[in-house]
Amino acid sequence: MKAIWKKTTGWYFSLTHRERVIVGAAAVGCFGYLIWMSLTVVQTSWYVPQAALDARKRDMMDIGSALHRYSQLSDRVKSLEAKYAESQMSFEQVAVELDKIVKESIGSDNYEWKRNPAGRAIGTSLEQQDFTLQVRSLTLEQLVSLLYKLEHGGAALYLGKLEVNRAAGAAGSLTATLEVSSIGKRRTA
Repeated sequence: MKAIWKKTTGWYFSLTHRERVIVGAAAVGCFGYLIWMSLTVVQTSWYVPQAALDARKRDMMDIGSALHRYSQLSDRVKSLEAKYAESQMSFEQVAVELDKIVKESIGSDNYEWKRNPAGRAIGTSLEQQDFTLQVRSLTLEQLVSLLYKLEHGGAALYLGKLEVNRAAGAAGSLTATLEVSSIGKRRTA
């Protein structure tokens, strides 16, 4: 080992000043490159796991927010199902309630109603029950009273569509066709 060192130093000192500067600069450059490469390896071995850890943290946060959103929506669905279950009315209850509201509002039996055959499914066990109510003759005040009692009465009845026309013959008299809905248990076919 001493012989190699002696040979190398003898060779180095036999060079001219300019050659020594060039060889020294090249040696410093090679040494700097080796240090930079070793730091890059250390840095890569540090940052790659850190990046993977950061990606996992982001994924966990995304899963947490999705779980929170699912929990909120699940609670909302349960609340809606409870409200729907609370507002269920049988066909007979709807018939009695409609008769009562219309007779209180217009004061006569000058109307007819029928149940529409197709109901829209709500969830797995409920359906929207649709009824068409035709009032042959009523005044504007009676119509307003009827609409108010349908929407704000104690029963869970919902007004879908309203068609109002002038009645033939009597001045100030109107005819009205209302689509009223309620919620009930799904009918089996």
